[in-house]
Amino acid sequence: MAVAVCDKLEAMPHRKLRIVRLSPIALALCEHCNGQFHSRKRLQEDAKAELVEQFDIHQCQRQDTDQTDAPRYASQESD
Repeated sequence: MAVAVCDKLEAMPHRKLRIVRLSPIALALCEHCNGQFHSRKRLQEDAKAELVEQFDIHQCQRQDTDQTDAPRYASQESD
């Protein structure tokens, strides 16, 4: 995978693309902002390339949540 060098590198948040699956519909996530990317390409290499392209052009919109917005799980409800 090629890494692009940019003059605005200091202003860019630390982001990482995580590919969840490549078939039947490819799905990837931005680990910084939880943005989702999809591809319906049949070939896995084509799907991966499309996911990377979508990731490269997206602008992270990180949404910070506090504890009141967090989902409650069974272990939390017993308190």
